[in-house]
Amino acid sequence: MTFSQMLNCFIDKRALRSCDICDALQVKKAWLSKVRGGTLLPSEWSIVHEMAALLHLSEAEYHLLCDAYRKERFPREIAEMDDAMRRLFSFRIEKTVCPLPVQTCPTPENGAVIGAEEIRALIHSRMQTAKTVRIVEIPALPESGTAMLRQVFSAPSASPVQWLILLDKTADRAAHLHTAIDNLPFLFSAPAEVRCERIDLTDYLSTAPFPVMLAIDSAVLLLHADCRTALYLEGEAARAHISFFAARFEAAPLFILLHSSLTTFLELSNQYSACNAERVFSISKAPALVFSASTKDVQTHMIEQAQYVQFMQMLQNLFSSASEINDIFCEDSIDEILYSKEYYEYGSNLSTSISVEERRQIFWHTVAAVKSDPLFQYGMLRLSYPKNTNCLGINIWTDGRMLVMLNTESRYYLLTLHEPEIVQEIIRWLQIMQRYGVLLSKEASVRFCEEKLREAGVN
Repeated sequence: MTFSQMLNCFIDKRALRSCDICDALQVKKAWLSKVRGGTLLPSEWSIVHEMAALLHLSEAEYHLLCDAYRKERFPREIAEMDDAMRRLFSFRIEKTVCPLPVQTCPTPENGAVIGAEEIRALIHSRMQTAKTVRIVEIPALPESGTAMLRQVFSAPSASPVQWLILLDKTADRAAHLHTAIDNLPFLFSAPAEVRCERIDLTDYLSTAPFPVMLAIDSAVLLLHADCRTALYLEGEAARAHISFFAARFEAAPLFILLHSSLTTFLELSNQYSACNAERVFSISKAPALVFSASTKDVQTHMIEQAQYVQFMQMLQNLFSSASEINDIFCEDSIDEILYSKEYYEYGSNLSTSISVEERRQIFWHTVAAVKSDPLFQYGMLRLSYPKNTNCLGINIWTDGRMLVMLNTESRYYLLTLHEPEIVQEIIRWLQIMQRYGVLLSKEASVRFCEEKLREAGVN
């Protein structure tokens, strides 16, 4: 349904007269006639917001109208980026896997070619005790081969596992982000740690009869594209293949690392401390932090969980060289902070419930502090998709790094991505969102929050 069709549907449902709408919005009848006829779109997002308020739309109706407006208002490339961000925010980890059966498999002879059943048995057997597992895909793998690998590695294991999976590099940056998101379910099926890199081995392709390398500890399986036959290597031959690929990993244009526990991430946080970004963009469900511009210390937060405090201290170190932090949050989250009876900022497994009164006081303090702090640029997104998702937020640095935080009932995931093209495209998307009024300026965002606080009786 188009924007005009949806608008007419809501107007008819409320039985509003055109003259009353024009008086309330202070627009001419000719303008409203063109909008309702589908020949003109409102030039500002604020007009759509005023229309929704006038029509007393429900939250679901409001977001339907906004989605219809965005699809017609944005250029194609921006709509694609918007859709990619929606998919990232709406990503959920909800899968049930069965443990791998304990199997034994005789070790093939060095240099032997083995079949599909032997490949499966060998992988299952080695996964019981393996310390490291790496998968490198050179060209795009046929669906049959990909399905086979996913089936083999879809169950959790006690061993730390590394996945190296090819993500096709495309000229379309939004499509590139789509590709990364499409691989997330595969990545999250790994039991401990995920590494995903795209390497350019064009010079090697002409001589590579096996497009997939699977390294299990010191042994190597070189698989054909359909994953039904493989060459087994060990010893010096295996080390030579591992070294060949390892030498190229550092120059990979796309690097994704997934930590399945916050503790692991904190232990490795020192490697992320050298941040030279001038600007930081934090897109989250709700505003939760206040930094001091002079000391850059965390003044208050909505979490008492000690591990989370460590995480924020690590982020604070990353922010230390930034001249501007863009704290971007979802409009829907404000009412949730101010009125919800039960509120767990980052999930019940990571925090205790925060009382309504305590939340209101913390939020009041946050808005007051940020209002006079030049370091923080508040921005409110009039988008619904960060809500009701286990994607808690995305932190973006202008030096090309990105951190995605996800929380499930059983695990806390942190996904770090180093991809300057994707990061710059997201920043450009945010700038266009602000130009269209989807992302409010700091002044408008603070004013909106203050109005909400007054409505809740907080002064």
